[in-house]
Amino acid sequence: MSKIFSNSIFNSKRAKFFVCILILLFSEIFFFRNIIFSEALVGSRGDGRFTMLVTEHWFKFFSGKVSFGDLGFFWPEKNIIGFSDMFLGYGLLHSIFRALGIDVFLSYKITLMLVHLIGTFSVFWFLLNILSADAIWSLFGTIAFSFSCTYAQQLFHTQLMTISLVPCMTICIFRFFQNINSEKKIYYAIVGIFLFELILYTAWYIAFFVILFTATFSIVYLILKWNEIEEIWKFLRQHFLEFSLYFLLTVILSVPFLIIELPIAKSYNGWNY
Repeated sequence: MSKIFSNSIFNSKRAKFFVCILILLFSEIFFFRNIIFSEALVGSRGDGRFTMLVTEHWFKFFSGKVSFGDLGFFWPEKNIIGFSDMFLGYGLLHSIFRALGIDVFLSYKITLMLVHLIGTFSVFWFLLNILSADAIWSLFGTIAFSFSCTYAQQLFHTQLMTISLVPCMTICIFRFFQNINSEKKIYYAIVGIFLFELILYTAWYIAFFVILFTATFSIVYLILKWNEIEEIWKFLRQHFLEFSLYFLLTVILSVPFLIIELPIAKSYNGWNY
């Protein structure tokens, strides 16, 4: 019996991988079961329609039909793109489907499901290949990330789905440090920075919490590695110019966002910083 069990399909690494992939694909179908098999859209009648219209704005902008910040919602008010999340990441994918002749409703629905799918398989790949977790444990981690009850309950806030881009950015960060002595690190750094900016211009408060938790993680890491602080400081000094250039690139790419958002925050008694 033990010999039969040892040769079981679940003890084959490749078989476990494909079983996990099938489970994740089934989970995606189940997660969007009310959307895939009907003409329903993702989101509530308020938020869902609004986010779809903002996403459609980017297709019109790329088509040269409207200006960058003119949504036309609150005429004659101008430059209102910053009154909410900008949904640029959604808009890029949505515009591809619209250019292929797919209608606005189906394009938006496909975009959201594709973004979620990207998040699901990127976090599975991250756990499996970066953290070297077993396929089954990677499956559990992915389910907790992509199919949690909280995620499902808050799905009508479609901007929250931007969190599915975070694993892709995290992969770039880990690959950057793994290739710190190779020229490949430059590509990982640039792609990681652009993914962060895409998150920022899609759902700004997802980007805010990415910054917050990254800072928290860094502080905790330094505390736990206090005995190695001299080595860490030496490492930072060696790569100071390189890290400074990456930081400068991030700031430059964030300037348009700040130009749009800060005046709006100030007009609503928000904090300038």
